[in-house]
Amino acid sequence: MLEAQVVLDYNEGKQGIDLSDHLSAIHTCLRRSIKRYQQVEFELIFRTANLTVHVAQPVKLAKALVSTSRLYDANQDILTGPAYGGDGGDLFNDMDTIGAAGFTAPKSINIKKAAWVDSIQITYQTYGKNIREAPIRGELGGEYCRFDLDLDERIVNVTGASDKFVDALQFITNKGRISPYCGGNSGIRFTESHPGYIMSFISGRSYHYLDQIQFHWIREEVKYIMTSLNYDLNQVKQIQKEKPTFVFSTTLINRSPIEQKISYTHTVTTVESETWTMKNELTYGVTVSISCDIPRLVDWSVQLSTTYTRGFEYGQTKTTETTRDHTLEARVPANSQLTATLLALDGEIEVPYTTNLVIVYADGTEISKSDQTGTFTGVQLVKMTAEYGPAIPI
Repeated sequence: MLEAQVVLDYNEGKQGIDLSDHLSAIHTCLRRSIKRYQQVEFELIFRTANLTVHVAQPVKLAKALVSTSRLYDANQDILTGPAYGGDGGDLFNDMDTIGAAGFTAPKSINIKKAAWVDSIQITYQTYGKNIREAPIRGELGGEYCRFDLDLDERIVNVTGASDKFVDALQFITNKGRISPYCGGNSGIRFTESHPGYIMSFISGRSYHYLDQIQFHWIREEVKYIMTSLNYDLNQVKQIQKEKPTFVFSTTLINRSPIEQKISYTHTVTTVESETWTMKNELTYGVTVSISCDIPRLVDWSVQLSTTYTRGFEYGQTKTTETTRDHTLEARVPANSQLTATLLALDGEIEVPYTTNLVIVYADGTEISKSDQTGTFTGVQLVKMTAEYGPAIPI
């Protein structure tokens, strides 16, 4: 495995850093792209199938990716379709030019047309919502033909015609929208689509015209559906925190000449978390739909709660806040006071599970995988305990 060191300058005043911009300079080493981004506050490491990039000096990053935590698996298949057109012109590849790391898909397509396609220029988007413009392929004669896509819209089908040149192009998206027919009426008609794949970028040949075009396709997972989830309660890993967590403290005061029961009620908000991970690598940030029981710690034994439905992003730790009143009560001697403290005892559990997983792709294709294994991790409140100090005369 090739190794390299890259130092990123960090401006403390910036709201965020898009790491893919820094990595474009070494794109030739990253042809399979970044496999995983990690937001950290110490050393930052990127790993791909071909390269390890190590940030030599510790840096503090406000955001690893602007407004998204989605991570993209670049070890996915890149499917390359046939070449349409002739052998004239110079070779080009948009990916070599824009140098995008990770996911890339068209954001807008600009075509100049006459009796054939004079030129094409595509502006791409990435998961970091970066916009990258590829050069114009061909020359600028002819009538203008433009097609803009939404951020969540993908091209799933391309039709057109070609012979010695690319005569015409038309695009269909996963939302059912169809671009204008850009070009003339000559040439041999073609249609290209691949179930489960979306168009990512183009390559081909061009000079005075668009002589040849070739489409490159990738898979984009947009949703995971987990069903028939079964926990292995015999393999539970349970971690108990060594010390209770302080919640609040108060002083119970009795100013009367006789012993009395004194109480104090306080509203407490507790936070619990849960995370589902899979041994089969999934794409971070993709929406997950799950309907299942949830393991819970009850008096330090694991029990399953009632079935509920959850929606979250894969890789996300789901947190739940619960607000309830807690009352501290004690018998306080006459003309005395004592300190009462409420403590929370949390526990963490890791429970392996198997599930049936449905992967939904951007073009609507679904693939089912049975007996997929993963781990549920939960940090939960086990119980509240009260501690009372000695009575002190007042």
